[in-house]
Amino acid sequence: MKTLSSVPFGAMSGSAGAVTARSTRFGTILSGRCHQPGRVTPNQKNSRALFARVGRSYTRLTVEQAEAWAAFAAAYAFGSRMRTKSAAVNAYVT
Repeated sequence: MKTLSSVPFGAMSGSAGAVTARSTRFGTILSGRCHQPGRVTPNQKNSRALFARVGRSYTRLTVEQAEAWAAFAAAYAFGSRMRTKSAAVNAYVT
């Protein structure tokens, strides 16, 4: 179990498997974590496939097109979490 111990209060928080322990003002509370079923809907499959296809199509851009996307991303990435290396790809896919 990965835990974070609180020495002054003797409390413990962390997760192990499907159980999570957290400290509250009422003491340590143990709760179960639910896991999503492994089923994928047809809409999810289609969306993921489309997203992957668009992402792969970025590699087929010409140098001029890639530079244009990089310039666009640089112009609109101010205050954003976009990384400079992947900003052009993120802008293209978005």
